[in-house]
Amino acid sequence: MEASTPTLCSGMAPEIVAPLEACSIRKTYKKGESLYLMGDEPAGIYCLEKGLVGLVTVSTSGRERLVRLFKAGQYLGHRSLFAGESYHANAVALDPVECRVFPKKDVMELCRKFPEFGLGIAQKLARELGRAEHWLGFMTDRQVSERVADGLLYLKAAHPEHNWTRREIADFCGTTTESVIRTLAAFEAEGLIRQKGRHIDILQREALLECASPQ
Repeated sequence: MEASTPTLCSGMAPEIVAPLEACSIRKTYKKGESLYLMGDEPAGIYCLEKGLVGLVTVSTSGRERLVRLFKAGQYLGHRSLFAGESYHANAVALDPVECRVFPKKDVMELCRKFPEFGLGIAQKLARELGRAEHWLGFMTDRQVSERVADGLLYLKAAHPEHNWTRREIADFCGTTTESVIRTLAAFEAEGLIRQKGRHIDILQREALLECASPQ
């Protein structure tokens, strides 16, 4: 893979980029491997260069739920690092992953030395919080079919190469696997999608959009 400037460095001054790149550690993960586990102390910031990572929470009853996705060009682990908290979820490679890890001590030192670096990350955290609040409000009180239609459109557009399991779709949409299976079967019967194993083709995008946001 060709070397590239990590997203964490985007828009930063050369005097910040150079030490950041120097401290980064390249890592690879196989599909199904964890970058970090819930309860672990933050090790640093993970910048994805290839692959797809899912944040998976585990309830007290042991139920897992996919709550967020990260693709190449995005980074994760920064919220827990700056909050001084242990990780609140497992970060799992949904596809083979290549990333750079920026160790905690180096990141914190750069924040002390270059306040604009820390400000940039704080601004990103604020934007993420805004999107999370919007998504929560958007999904509240919606019918299962609306949530599944909307989630499917998003997942297929944002991560077209990944073949989503019905459980992953259910977790993302805040419903059950059984409900997703029934809803997808109904969409297929209506000619909106086609299923072949885990692969799903969207045949009528506009009609599916109407299901996601009925008038």
